[in-house]
Amino acid sequence: MALVLLVKPVYMKSILLVLAVVCSLSLSAQSNLAKAGSNQSNLPDWVQLMYSENPNFYEVVEKYQHYYTVNDFEKNIHSQYFKRWTSSVKKFVQPDGRIIYPTKEELESQTADILQHQASDRGSDIWHYEGPNHHVDGDGSLTAGFRHSNVYCHDRSATNTSLLYCGTESGGLY
Repeated sequence: MALVLLVKPVYMKSILLVLAVVCSLSLSAQSNLAKAGSNQSNLPDWVQLMYSENPNFYEVVEKYQHYYTVNDFEKNIHSQYFKRWTSSVKKFVQPDGRIIYPTKEELESQTADILQHQASDRGSDIWHYEGPNHHVDGDGSLTAGFRHSNVYCHDRSATNTSLLYCGTESGGLY
């Protein structure tokens, strides 16, 4: 019995150490995934352009599409990054293809406008929006949470038959 008590703490420490190492390696791998291999010399033109300091969105997309019309599509770290990159920059693309990110002041102003709009009376006699009040996008910016949404469920109040609740796919409640 005494031997079992001595072995358990040592065994538990080993398990915790291995778990900590595995977790740290996986976190490190995720953070390096974004542009891994971007310094290779034999990358296709679209990859080199995408990884450049100021890429033109439309040029990258055009070169990507041309590359995969001539070559077989190969899912790799660069094609996966392309999907994430296009999704994250599309709302900052200018008509000429330049990508211009908003300044900190512009983001703060947009957030203030959304919060002010949410505080104003925008309901009607028929429907009243209950929430959520905002949606956090992938880049951390706030967008209004009262945009179009598909209704997934509805239910009538048991105590007030004139009251109908509708739940939407984005979590909104009307």
